[in-house]
Amino acid sequence: MTVGPYDGDFIKWHAPSNWRDHYEVMQFTGLMDKNRIEVYEGDIVKFLYNSTPQEEHIGVVEWNERDCAFTFAKLFLEPTPRMTMEVIGNIYENPELLKDKE
Repeated sequence: MTVGPYDGDFIKWHAPSNWRDHYEVMQFTGLMDKNRIEVYEGDIVKFLYNSTPQEEHIGVVEWNERDCAFTFAKLFLEPTPRMTMEVIGNIYENPELLKDKE
């Protein structure tokens, strides 16, 4: 690998040229789950709505290009006091968590 002057691009200068073959870059949503874990695009999350009866949903955090927002099951990813959100995996390391949901 050739190293030149550092220009602020860590991956460009410190990672192998084929880094995309080995890593997936996941965008941070700016949100944290109930355990203070950062929520990223591609994470599999479990939502528990504190209603009667309680509703639980599992799905993937995705970027919605049309609305320029992170979404979950086509809904805007906006936690409210009436629900809790927990990261339980991601689509790259735990795809089996979604097999029942497809």
